[in-house]
Amino acid sequence: MGDKHIDWPAEIAADWWKLDLAPDEFSKDKEVVLSAIKQDGLALRHASEELCNDWSIVAEAVCRDGEALKFASPEMQKDLKLATWAMGLSATPQPPPGPVITGPDDQEIEVNISELTE
Repeated sequence: MGDKHIDWPAEIAADWWKLDLAPDEFSKDKEVVLSAIKQDGLALRHASEELCNDWSIVAEAVCRDGEALKFASPEMQKDLKLATWAMGLSATPQPPPGPVITGPDDQEIEVNISELTE
Protein backbone atom coordinates (compact mmCIF):
# COMPACT_ATOMS: atom_id res chain seq x y z
CA MET A 1 0.00 0.00 0.00
CA GLY A 2 1.32 3.40 -0.95
CA ASP A 3 0.96 6.54 1.11
CA LYS A 4 -1.99 8.67 0.16
CA HIS A 5 -0.87 12.14 -0.94
CA ILE A 6 -2.80 14.87 0.80
CA ASP A 7 -3.32 18.13 -1.06
CA TRP A 8 -3.09 20.30 2.06
CA PRO A 9 -3.79 23.65 0.38
CA ALA A 10 -7.02 22.25 -1.11
CA GLU A 11 -7.98 20.58 2.19
CA ILE A 12 -7.39 23.83 4.11
CA ALA A 13 -9.27 25.88 1.50
CA ALA A 14 -12.26 23.59 2.09
CA ASP A 15 -11.94 23.32 5.89
CA TRP A 16 -9.87 25.97 7.66
CA TRP A 17 -9.33 23.89 10.81
CA LYS A 18 -7.17 21.44 8.84
CA LEU A 19 -4.43 24.05 9.00
CA ASP A 20 -3.84 22.73 12.52
CA LEU A 21 -3.36 19.18 11.15
CA ALA A 22 -1.17 20.13 8.21
CA PRO A 23 2.65 20.04 8.30
CA ASP A 24 4.25 23.22 9.68
CA GLU A 25 5.28 24.45 6.25
CA PHE A 26 1.63 25.29 5.51
CA SER A 27 1.30 27.53 8.57
CA LYS A 28 4.09 29.62 7.00
CA ASP A 29 2.45 29.84 3.57
CA LYS A 30 0.70 33.20 3.33
CA GLU A 31 -1.82 32.11 0.68
CA VAL A 32 -2.77 28.93 2.52
CA VAL A 33 -3.17 30.76 5.83
CA LEU A 34 -5.18 33.49 4.14
CA SER A 35 -7.55 30.90 2.66
CA ALA A 36 -8.15 29.58 6.19
CA ILE A 37 -8.58 33.05 7.68
CA LYS A 38 -11.13 33.98 5.03
CA GLN A 39 -13.26 31.14 6.40
CA ASP A 40 -12.70 32.00 10.06
CA GLY A 41 -10.54 34.75 11.52
CA LEU A 42 -9.64 32.53 14.45
CA ALA A 43 -7.55 30.42 12.07
CA LEU A 44 -4.83 32.96 12.86
CA ARG A 45 -4.05 30.79 15.92
CA HIS A 46 -2.54 28.21 13.52
CA ALA A 47 -0.44 30.69 11.54
CA SER A 48 3.33 30.92 11.89
CA GLU A 49 4.88 33.52 14.18
CA GLU A 50 5.97 35.46 11.11
CA LEU A 51 2.44 35.60 9.69
CA CYS A 52 1.03 36.56 13.10
CA ASN A 53 3.21 39.63 12.75
CA ASP A 54 2.05 40.39 9.17
CA TRP A 55 -0.32 43.38 9.29
CA SER A 56 -2.37 42.35 6.26
CA ILE A 57 -2.91 38.81 7.58
CA VAL A 58 -3.81 40.01 11.07
CA ALA A 59 -6.12 42.69 9.64
CA GLU A 60 -7.98 40.10 7.57
CA ALA A 61 -8.37 37.87 10.63
CA VAL A 62 -9.46 40.67 12.96
CA CYS A 63 -12.01 42.01 10.48
CA ARG A 64 -13.60 38.56 10.42
CA ASP A 65 -13.39 37.94 14.18
CA GLY A 66 -12.13 40.48 16.70
CA GLU A 67 -11.06 37.67 19.03
CA ALA A 68 -8.32 36.81 16.52
CA LEU A 69 -6.27 39.75 17.81
CA LYS A 70 -5.23 37.65 20.81
CA PHE A 71 -3.36 35.32 18.42
CA ALA A 72 -1.47 38.18 16.76
CA SER A 73 2.05 39.16 17.73
CA PRO A 74 2.46 41.59 20.65
CA GLU A 75 3.43 44.29 18.15
CA MET A 76 0.23 43.80 16.14
CA GLN A 77 -1.86 43.76 19.34
CA LYS A 78 -0.62 47.30 20.05
CA ASP A 79 -1.73 48.57 16.62
CA LEU A 80 -4.52 51.10 17.24
CA LYS A 81 -6.37 50.43 13.98
CA LEU A 82 -6.35 46.66 14.54
CA ALA A 83 -7.48 47.09 18.14
CA THR A 84 -10.28 49.38 17.00
CA TRP A 85 -11.45 46.83 14.46
CA ALA A 86 -11.19 44.03 17.02
CA MET A 87 -13.60 45.93 19.26
CA GLY A 88 -16.05 46.15 16.37
CA LEU A 89 -15.59 49.86 15.90
CA SER A 90 -14.96 51.69 12.68
CA ALA A 91 -11.56 53.29 12.27
CA THR A 92 -13.20 56.25 10.55
CA PRO A 93 -15.90 58.47 12.06
CA GLN A 94 -19.39 57.41 11.05
CA PRO A 95 -22.44 59.68 10.86
CA PRO A 96 -25.03 59.02 13.53
CA PRO A 97 -27.90 56.75 12.52
CA GLY A 98 -31.09 58.34 11.29
CA PRO A 99 -31.75 61.37 9.13
CA VAL A 100 -29.12 64.05 8.91
CA ILE A 101 -30.46 67.36 10.14
CA THR A 102 -28.82 70.43 8.71
CA GLY A 103 -29.45 74.07 9.30
CA PRO A 104 -29.95 76.75 6.68
CA ASP A 105 -27.02 77.62 4.49
CA ASP A 106 -25.54 81.12 4.34
CA GLN A 107 -27.61 82.16 1.33
CA GLU A 108 -30.88 81.20 3.07
CA ILE A 109 -29.86 83.18 6.13
CA GLU A 110 -29.10 86.28 4.05
CA VAL A 111 -32.46 86.01 2.24
CA ASN A 112 -34.32 85.63 5.54
CA ILE A 113 -32.47 88.58 7.10
CA SER A 114 -33.14 90.80 4.09
CA GLU A 115 -36.85 89.90 4.20
CA LEU A 116 -37.01 90.78 7.88
CA THR A 117 -35.26 94.10 7.50
CA GLU A 118 -37.34 95.37 4.59
